[in-house]
Amino acid sequence: MSKKLVGPILLIVIIGAVFILSQRTSEGPIENNELDEPNVPDDPEAPEEPPVAPEEPTETPVDELEGIMRGVSLSPASFESEEFLGFFQLASDSGDFVSWVGDVASLTSEQSPTKVMYAMADQYGFEVMVITGYFNQESGEVFHELDETNRQDIINALVGYVEEHNPEYLGFGVEVNAFARSNPEGYADYLSYYADVYDAVKEANPYTKVFPVFQLEHMKGLDGGLFGGENDPDANTWTMLDDYEFDLAVFTTYPCLVFKDPSDIPADYFSEIADYTEKPIAFTEMGWLRDGFTGWESSVEEQAEFIETFFDLTEDIEVEFVTWSFLYDQNAQAPFDQMGLMAVGEETSIAYEAWKMR
Repeated sequence: MSKKLVGPILLIVIIGAVFILSQRTSEGPIENNELDEPNVPDDPEAPEEPPVAPEEPTETPVDELEGIMRGVSLSPASFESEEFLGFFQLASDSGDFVSWVGDVASLTSEQSPTKVMYAMADQYGFEVMVITGYFNQESGEVFHELDETNRQDIINALVGYVEEHNPEYLGFGVEVNAFARSNPEGYADYLSYYADVYDAVKEANPYTKVFPVFQLEHMKGLDGGLFGGENDPDANTWTMLDDYEFDLAVFTTYPCLVFKDPSDIPADYFSEIADYTEKPIAFTEMGWLRDGFTGWESSVEEQAEFIETFFDLTEDIEVEFVTWSFLYDQNAQAPFDQMGLMAVGEETSIAYEAWKMR
Protein backbone atom coordinates (compact mmCIF):
# COMPACT_ATOMS: atom_id res chain seq x y z
CA MET A 1 0.00 0.00 0.00
CA SER A 2 1.48 3.33 -1.07
CA LYS A 3 0.85 5.31 2.06
CA LYS A 4 4.42 6.40 2.72
CA LEU A 5 5.56 9.87 1.74
CA VAL A 6 6.74 9.91 -1.86
CA GLY A 7 10.45 10.60 -2.35
CA PRO A 8 13.21 11.38 0.15
CA ILE A 9 12.73 14.46 2.34
CA LEU A 10 15.82 13.93 4.45
CA LEU A 11 17.70 17.00 3.30
CA ILE A 12 14.65 19.23 3.76
CA VAL A 13 14.15 17.92 7.26
CA ILE A 14 17.73 18.32 8.40
CA ILE A 15 18.16 21.80 6.94
CA GLY A 16 14.82 22.95 8.33
CA ALA A 17 15.53 21.56 11.77
CA VAL A 18 19.03 23.03 11.94
CA PHE A 19 17.59 26.43 11.12
CA ILE A 20 14.75 26.09 13.59
CA LEU A 21 16.93 24.94 16.43
CA SER A 22 19.42 27.74 15.76
CA GLN A 23 16.64 30.28 16.37
CA ARG A 24 15.87 29.12 19.93
CA THR A 25 16.76 32.39 21.59
CA SER A 26 15.59 31.21 25.02
CA GLU A 27 18.42 28.70 25.18
CA GLY A 28 20.86 30.23 22.76
CA PRO A 29 21.82 28.79 19.36
CA ILE A 30 22.36 25.07 19.23
CA GLU A 31 25.85 23.89 18.40
CA ASN A 32 26.36 21.84 15.24
CA ASN A 33 27.23 18.70 17.14
CA GLU A 34 24.01 18.80 19.16
CA LEU A 35 22.15 17.19 16.27
CA ASP A 36 24.66 14.35 16.22
CA GLU A 37 24.76 14.05 20.01
CA PRO A 38 21.34 14.89 21.50
CA ASN A 39 21.31 16.35 24.99
CA VAL A 40 20.68 13.00 26.67
CA PRO A 41 23.74 11.69 28.53
CA ASP A 42 24.57 8.01 28.17
CA ASP A 43 24.69 7.79 31.96
CA PRO A 44 21.79 9.80 33.43
CA GLU A 45 23.61 10.00 36.77
CA ALA A 46 26.89 11.27 35.31
CA PRO A 47 27.92 14.68 36.71
CA GLU A 48 27.06 17.67 34.59
CA GLU A 49 28.52 21.19 34.49
CA PRO A 50 26.86 23.13 35.93
CA PRO A 51 25.18 20.58 38.24
CA VAL A 52 21.46 20.19 37.93
CA ALA A 53 19.30 19.85 41.05
CA PRO A 54 17.16 18.26 42.22
CA GLU A 55 17.87 14.87 40.65
CA GLU A 56 14.34 13.91 39.68
CA PRO A 57 13.14 12.37 36.41
CA THR A 58 11.40 14.89 34.16
CA GLU A 59 9.08 12.30 32.65
CA THR A 60 7.74 8.89 33.48
CA PRO A 61 9.87 5.99 32.18
CA VAL A 62 8.24 4.07 29.33
CA ASP A 63 7.81 0.90 31.41
CA GLU A 64 5.86 2.81 34.06
CA LEU A 65 3.35 4.43 31.73
CA GLU A 66 -0.24 3.33 32.24
CA GLY A 67 -2.47 2.24 29.40
CA ILE A 68 -1.65 1.87 25.72
CA MET A 69 1.18 4.08 24.49
CA ARG A 70 0.07 6.27 21.59
CA GLY A 71 2.00 8.06 18.89
CA VAL A 72 1.98 9.49 15.38
CA SER A 73 4.48 9.29 12.56
CA LEU A 74 6.69 12.21 11.57
CA SER A 75 3.98 14.08 9.64
CA PRO A 76 4.08 17.88 10.04
CA ALA A 77 1.80 20.15 8.03
CA SER A 78 4.98 21.49 6.41
CA PHE A 79 8.67 21.95 7.15
CA GLU A 80 8.31 25.71 7.63
CA SER A 81 9.65 26.56 11.06
CA GLU A 82 6.36 27.40 12.81
CA GLU A 83 4.45 24.40 11.47
CA PHE A 84 7.41 22.06 11.95
CA LEU A 85 7.76 23.00 15.62
CA GLY A 86 4.00 23.03 16.03
CA PHE A 87 3.85 19.43 14.88
CA PHE A 88 6.15 18.27 17.68
CA GLN A 89 4.16 20.19 20.28
CA LEU A 90 0.85 18.71 19.11
CA ALA A 91 2.36 15.21 18.82
CA SER A 92 3.72 15.46 22.34
CA ASP A 93 0.42 16.82 23.69
CA SER A 94 -1.54 13.94 22.17
CA GLY A 95 0.68 10.95 22.87
CA ASP A 96 3.93 9.41 23.95
CA PHE A 97 6.10 9.00 20.84
CA VAL A 98 6.80 10.03 17.26
CA SER A 99 7.73 7.30 14.79
CA TRP A 100 9.90 7.39 11.70
CA VAL A 101 9.68 4.79 8.92
CA GLY A 102 12.49 4.70 6.40
CA ASP A 103 15.50 3.14 4.71
CA VAL A 104 17.99 1.61 7.13
CA ALA A 105 20.84 3.40 5.33
CA SER A 106 19.44 6.71 6.60
CA LEU A 107 20.37 5.79 10.16
CA THR A 108 24.03 6.52 9.41
CA SER A 109 23.41 9.60 7.28
CA GLU A 110 24.11 13.12 8.51
CA GLN A 111 20.77 13.99 6.86
CA SER A 112 18.79 11.45 8.88
CA PRO A 113 15.49 12.71 10.30
CA THR A 114 16.19 10.63 13.39
CA LYS A 115 18.96 13.03 14.40
CA VAL A 116 16.51 15.91 14.30
CA MET A 117 13.84 13.88 16.08
CA TYR A 118 16.12 13.07 19.01
CA ALA A 119 17.02 16.74 19.36
CA MET A 120 13.31 17.62 19.30
CA ALA A 121 12.47 14.80 21.71
CA ASP A 122 14.75 16.34 24.30
CA GLN A 123 12.95 19.66 23.96
CA TYR A 124 9.34 18.47 23.65
CA GLY A 125 9.40 15.34 25.79
CA PHE A 126 8.44 12.42 23.55
CA GLU A 127 9.98 9.05 22.69
CA VAL A 128 11.44 8.32 19.24
CA MET A 129 10.43 5.09 17.54
CA VAL A 130 12.26 3.80 14.46
CA ILE A 131 10.77 1.32 11.99
CA THR A 132 13.24 0.58 9.23
CA GLY A 133 14.10 -1.84 6.44
CA TYR A 134 15.63 -2.07 3.00
CA PHE A 135 12.74 -2.81 0.61
CA ASN A 136 9.45 -1.44 -0.69
CA GLN A 137 6.80 -3.92 0.36
CA GLU A 138 4.32 -2.98 -2.35
CA SER A 139 6.56 -2.96 -5.42
CA GLY A 140 8.97 -5.59 -4.11
CA GLU A 141 11.92 -3.31 -4.89
CA VAL A 142 15.03 -4.06 -2.81
CA PHE A 143 17.07 -0.95 -2.03
CA HIS A 144 20.17 -2.84 -0.87
CA GLU A 145 20.99 -6.29 -2.20
CA LEU A 146 21.96 -8.65 0.60
CA ASP A 147 25.52 -9.28 -0.48
CA GLU A 148 28.10 -9.87 2.24
CA THR A 149 29.05 -6.19 2.49
CA ASN A 150 25.48 -4.88 2.73
CA ARG A 151 24.48 -7.54 5.22
CA GLN A 152 27.21 -6.39 7.56
CA ASP A 153 26.61 -2.69 6.87
CA ILE A 154 22.93 -2.98 7.76
CA ILE A 155 23.69 -4.81 10.99
CA ASN A 156 26.37 -2.25 11.85
CA ALA A 157 23.88 0.59 11.26
CA LEU A 158 21.24 -1.00 13.48
CA VAL A 159 23.68 -1.93 16.24
CA GLY A 160 25.21 1.54 16.13
CA TYR A 161 21.76 3.12 16.44
CA VAL A 162 20.85 0.88 19.37
CA GLU A 163 24.12 1.48 21.19
CA GLU A 164 23.82 5.25 20.74
CA HIS A 165 20.17 5.73 21.65
CA ASN A 166 19.19 2.71 23.76
CA PRO A 167 15.69 2.60 22.18
CA GLU A 168 12.79 0.77 23.75
CA TYR A 169 11.65 -0.51 20.33
CA LEU A 170 13.13 -1.24 16.91
CA GLY A 171 11.18 -2.48 13.89
CA PHE A 172 12.96 -4.15 10.98
CA GLY A 173 10.84 -4.89 7.92
CA VAL A 174 7.56 -3.11 7.05
CA GLU A 175 4.47 -5.14 6.05
CA VAL A 176 6.62 -8.17 5.43
CA ASN A 177 3.67 -10.33 4.38
CA ALA A 178 2.96 -7.83 1.59
CA PHE A 179 6.63 -8.06 0.58
CA ALA A 180 6.25 -11.86 0.48
CA ARG A 181 3.55 -11.38 -2.17
CA SER A 182 5.41 -8.86 -4.30
CA ASN A 183 8.86 -10.47 -4.14
CA PRO A 184 8.83 -14.07 -2.85
CA GLU A 185 12.55 -14.60 -3.51
CA GLY A 186 13.50 -11.35 -1.83
CA TYR A 187 11.25 -12.21 1.10
CA ALA A 188 13.00 -15.56 1.58
CA ASP A 189 16.33 -13.70 1.80
CA TYR A 190 14.84 -11.21 4.26
CA LEU A 191 13.38 -13.93 6.46
CA SER A 192 16.74 -15.62 6.84
CA TYR A 193 18.54 -12.31 7.37
CA TYR A 194 16.01 -11.08 9.95
CA ALA A 195 17.21 -13.78 12.35
CA ASP A 196 20.77 -12.41 12.12
CA VAL A 197 19.53 -8.87 12.71
CA TYR A 198 17.47 -9.92 15.72
CA ASP A 199 20.42 -11.69 17.33
CA ALA A 200 22.82 -8.79 16.67
CA VAL A 201 20.49 -6.17 18.11
CA LYS A 202 19.66 -8.25 21.18
CA GLU A 203 23.36 -8.81 21.79
CA ALA A 204 23.94 -5.06 21.61
CA ASN A 205 21.00 -4.33 23.92
CA PRO A 206 18.89 -7.19 25.33
CA TYR A 207 16.22 -4.71 26.42
CA THR A 208 15.43 -3.28 22.99
CA LYS A 209 12.24 -4.94 21.71
CA VAL A 210 12.75 -6.08 18.12
CA PHE A 211 10.03 -7.01 15.64
CA PRO A 212 8.97 -7.20 11.98
CA VAL A 213 5.73 -5.48 10.97
CA PHE A 214 2.85 -7.40 9.36
CA GLN A 215 -0.16 -6.03 7.46
CA LEU A 216 -3.23 -7.15 9.41
CA GLU A 217 -5.88 -7.10 6.68
CA HIS A 218 -3.70 -9.16 4.33
CA MET A 219 -2.89 -11.56 7.15
CA LYS A 220 -6.61 -12.07 7.72
CA GLY A 221 -7.19 -12.76 4.01
CA LEU A 222 -9.20 -9.53 3.66
CA ASP A 223 -8.31 -8.23 0.20
CA GLY A 224 -11.73 -6.87 -0.76
CA GLY A 225 -13.15 -3.37 -0.58
CA LEU A 226 -10.65 -0.71 -1.58
CA PHE A 227 -7.91 -3.32 -1.87
CA GLY A 228 -9.69 -4.34 -5.07
CA GLY A 229 -9.70 -8.11 -4.49
CA GLU A 230 -11.87 -10.51 -2.54
CA ASN A 231 -12.23 -11.27 1.14
CA ASP A 232 -11.31 -14.88 1.84
CA PRO A 233 -10.59 -15.62 5.52
CA ASP A 234 -9.51 -19.12 4.48
CA ALA A 235 -6.59 -17.49 2.65
CA ASN A 236 -5.20 -16.08 5.89
CA THR A 237 -1.47 -16.25 6.55
CA TRP A 238 -1.34 -16.33 10.35
CA THR A 239 1.24 -19.13 10.20
CA MET A 240 3.83 -16.54 9.09
CA LEU A 241 4.07 -15.49 12.73
CA ASP A 242 5.66 -18.84 13.48
CA ASP A 243 8.59 -18.06 11.17
CA TYR A 244 9.96 -15.26 13.35
CA GLU A 245 11.45 -14.58 16.73
CA PHE A 246 10.09 -11.25 17.94
CA ASP A 247 9.33 -9.43 21.16
CA LEU A 248 6.03 -7.95 20.00
CA ALA A 249 3.46 -9.01 17.39
CA VAL A 250 3.24 -5.79 15.38
CA PHE A 251 0.84 -4.82 12.59
CA THR A 252 -0.38 -2.04 10.36
CA THR A 253 -4.17 -1.89 10.12
CA TYR A 254 -6.60 0.03 7.91
CA PRO A 255 -10.09 -1.42 8.44
CA CYS A 256 -11.59 1.47 6.44
CA LEU A 257 -10.24 -0.16 3.28
CA VAL A 258 -12.52 -3.13 3.92
CA PHE A 259 -15.43 -1.76 6.00
CA LYS A 260 -17.47 1.33 5.22
CA ASP A 261 -18.41 2.10 8.82
CA PRO A 262 -16.65 1.48 12.15
CA SER A 263 -19.74 -0.33 13.40
CA ASP A 264 -19.16 -2.96 10.69
CA ILE A 265 -15.85 -4.07 12.23
CA PRO A 266 -16.32 -7.50 13.87
CA ALA A 267 -15.99 -7.63 17.64
CA ASP A 268 -13.03 -10.03 17.41
CA TYR A 269 -11.25 -8.12 14.65
CA PHE A 270 -8.23 -7.27 16.79
CA SER A 271 -8.59 -9.80 19.60
CA GLU A 272 -8.23 -12.60 17.01
CA ILE A 273 -4.51 -11.81 16.93
CA ALA A 274 -4.17 -13.26 20.43
CA ASP A 275 -5.34 -16.62 19.07
CA TYR A 276 -2.07 -16.90 17.14
CA THR A 277 0.53 -15.41 19.47
CA GLU A 278 1.16 -15.01 23.17
CA LYS A 279 3.33 -11.96 22.62
CA PRO A 280 2.13 -8.42 23.40
CA ILE A 281 0.51 -6.72 20.39
CA ALA A 282 1.26 -3.33 18.84
CA PHE A 283 0.34 -1.26 15.78
CA THR A 284 2.81 0.92 13.88
CA GLU A 285 0.16 2.32 11.52
CA MET A 286 -3.59 2.74 11.69
CA GLY A 287 -6.04 5.17 10.18
CA TRP A 288 -9.52 5.92 8.90
CA LEU A 289 -10.74 8.03 5.98
CA ARG A 290 -11.84 11.54 6.92
CA ASP A 291 -13.80 12.63 3.83
CA GLY A 292 -14.09 9.52 1.73
CA PHE A 293 -15.60 9.57 -1.76
CA THR A 294 -18.69 8.45 -3.62
CA GLY A 295 -19.79 5.07 -2.34
CA TRP A 296 -17.27 5.22 0.49
CA GLU A 297 -18.28 8.38 2.33
CA SER A 298 -16.77 9.26 5.69
CA SER A 299 -16.25 12.24 8.01
CA VAL A 300 -14.12 13.50 10.86
CA GLU A 301 -16.86 12.28 13.19
CA GLU A 302 -16.45 8.81 11.70
CA GLN A 303 -12.71 9.02 12.27
CA ALA A 304 -13.38 9.77 15.93
CA GLU A 305 -15.87 6.90 16.07
CA PHE A 306 -13.24 4.52 14.73
CA ILE A 307 -10.78 5.66 17.40
CA GLU A 308 -13.33 4.88 20.11
CA THR A 309 -14.17 1.57 18.42
CA PHE A 310 -10.53 0.56 18.20
CA PHE A 311 -9.86 1.11 21.88
CA ASP A 312 -13.12 -0.62 22.84
CA LEU A 313 -12.26 -3.66 20.72
CA THR A 314 -8.75 -3.96 22.15
CA GLU A 315 -9.69 -3.74 25.83
CA ASP A 316 -9.29 -7.47 26.42
CA ILE A 317 -5.93 -7.97 24.70
CA GLU A 318 -2.46 -6.79 25.66
CA VAL A 319 -1.71 -3.89 23.32
CA GLU A 320 1.58 -2.17 24.11
CA PHE A 321 1.47 0.76 21.67
CA VAL A 322 -0.53 2.09 18.75
CA THR A 323 0.38 4.65 16.08
CA TRP A 324 -1.97 6.81 14.04
CA SER A 325 -0.31 7.09 10.66
CA PHE A 326 -0.45 10.85 10.17
CA LEU A 327 -1.07 13.80 12.45
CA TYR A 328 -1.56 16.03 9.40
CA ASP A 329 -2.63 14.95 5.91
CA GLN A 330 0.38 14.08 3.79
CA ASN A 331 1.19 13.95 0.09
CA ALA A 332 0.47 10.23 -0.10
CA GLN A 333 -1.47 8.12 -2.58
CA ALA A 334 -5.26 8.22 -2.19
CA PRO A 335 -6.97 7.31 0.06
CA PHE A 336 -4.09 7.67 2.55
CA ASP A 337 -3.84 11.37 1.75
CA GLN A 338 -6.96 12.01 3.83
CA MET A 339 -6.16 9.96 6.92
CA GLY A 340 -4.52 12.68 8.99
CA LEU A 341 -6.06 13.47 12.35
CA MET A 342 -6.14 17.04 11.04
CA ALA A 343 -6.18 18.76 7.68
CA VAL A 344 -3.35 21.17 6.94
CA GLY A 345 -4.22 24.50 8.57
CA GLU A 346 -6.13 23.01 11.50
CA GLU A 347 -4.93 23.17 15.09
CA THR A 348 -7.42 20.62 16.38
CA SER A 349 -10.25 18.39 15.20
CA ILE A 350 -12.82 16.00 16.63
CA ALA A 351 -10.58 13.09 15.65
CA TYR A 352 -7.46 14.66 17.18
CA GLU A 353 -9.30 15.31 20.45
CA ALA A 354 -10.63 11.73 20.51
CA TRP A 355 -7.09 10.42 19.99
CA LYS A 356 -5.74 12.81 22.62
CA MET A 357 -8.31 11.76 25.23
CA ARG A 358 -7.69 8.00 24.75
